[in-house]
Amino acid sequence: MIWRRIKVRSDNTIADLHYIIQIVMGWTDSHLHRFVIHKKDYGIAQIGGISFSDDPSLSQTS
Repeated sequence: MIWRRIKVRSDNTIADLHYIIQIVMGWTDSHLHRFVIHKKDYGIAQIGGISFSDDPSLSQTS
């Protein structure tokens, strides 16, 4: 198991977090990912992959 601890700004979007994780883990964005926050799915839609109801590049407010 590999662990990373990162700090991100509160104004980062889900899309920002996706790319930050790619960088800190040394990944090449070749896999589909999703985040589940309060039972709602968020992520970057890919052709042939999961689609999401919200634009992940927009700020999410509760």
